Amino acid sequence: MKRNKINRKHPPIKARWHECFQTLEVKIQTYRERILWKLFGAVLFTLSALSAVSLVSYDWWAVESNLPSVTNCNFLGVVGNAFAHGCYLLFGYAAWYIPFALLIGAFKAFALGPAEVEEIPNRRIALRIGGFFLIALVVTGFFQLAGKKDWVRNLMAGAHIGNNAGGQIGYRFMTYGLEKCMGIFGAIFIGLGLLTVGVPMAFGFQTVRG
Repeated sequence: MKRNKINRKHPPIKARWHECFQTLEVKIQTYRERILWKLFGAVLFTLSALSAVSLVSYDWWAVESNLPSVTNCNFLGVVGNAFAHGCYLLFGYAAWYIPFALLIGAFKAFALGPAEVEEIPNRRIALRIGGFFLIALVVTGFFQLAGKKDWVRNLMAGAHIGNNAGGQIGYRFMTYGLEKCMGIFGAIFIGLGLLTVGVPMAFGFQTVRG
């Protein structure tokens, strides 16, 4: 018996070449975006290291003495000392959250593979950034509550960063806001609730996808 041969229609050579070029173009675009994310991660890592160095080498005497010309007041000079002073003034000891958040962002950018960067929606990026800001707000509030302890006050006095362990933001958010309205236990409860919202927003339980 003769087997019936099935005539399969092959696409024209021109169409196949066009399809190959389209696939190649998509792959090139994907790897190009991946390289950009790697560069973005390198920038975040550099900013994290610089901010940590400026915070750890903060010289309160140069600020109190009003000496803008002092160049050795900080490992990063006057700019680094001014940055550290502003961070401690606004966030208190929660200023160390800044290099930590930048470092986490750098690791996230480095971890993205070709499949993850094909389409990252802007709303997801905004959600992650919003989560980090929400965590920062709660951390300043908790540092502000911790500032009631004597050993924390002594530490603040030694560092000369003011009377608010959470900075001005922690004072406004916790002392003048939640604690005044809800009491200390209500403030802690609401803070923990905000953390349960902010952590999934910032870190996510799955890899960012489009």
